[in-house]
Amino acid sequence: MAEIWGSVRAPDAAAFDMKLNELAATVCADDARTKTQRRADALTPLAAGAASMPCTCGSDECAAGGSEPKASQIVINVLAEAASVEGTSDRPGYLPGYGVLPAAMVTELAKNARLRPVAVPKVLVAEPHYRPSAALARFVRCRDLTCRWPGCDQPATVSDIDHTVPYPHGPTHPSNNKLYCRIHVCSLRSRSRPERAAFI
Repeated sequence: MAEIWGSVRAPDAAAFDMKLNELAATVCADDARTKTQRRADALTPLAAGAASMPCTCGSDECAAGGSEPKASQIVINVLAEAASVEGTSDRPGYLPGYGVLPAAMVTELAKNARLRPVAVPKVLVAEPHYRPSAALARFVRCRDLTCRWPGCDQPATVSDIDHTVPYPHGPTHPSNNKLYCRIHVCSLRSRSRPERAAFI
């Protein structure tokens, strides 16, 4: 066995981490390896430029052993001001899960990135449905970054957007929408039941 360790740029580390997860998910549900073991084994197909990794379930009818899935583009999100993206500001950006990025790195990454502007609260109005629009959802995820439950640091990527005051009594609006991880969104909903509404 060997150990691999190195210091790399945070965006490269985030993309590498996502790629290992993507490869580890290409096997079938009967693969006996843990996710950590599959991520370690994913280094081999990653080095070979493959889009999937071999499944170890042993079945001749394994769906993962048929055609190789198409490679998908890895996505990481960097939050930054427009001026930093354009190279006219020294305000740093932020890579969720890793931390602050220098403005120069933000500008460099933006040259080959797909830019998705985030609407500011003053242009986001109350929406008529339970599920927030893409613009509202993007704002809430960029604003909160993690689960809003006190002391919880689960990232936005594994958290759901829910209402603080239950819909339709509370609006679908930035002031009433927050991120909650799967554990705490259940806690929030249990506290929002009619029989317990007086204690919220």
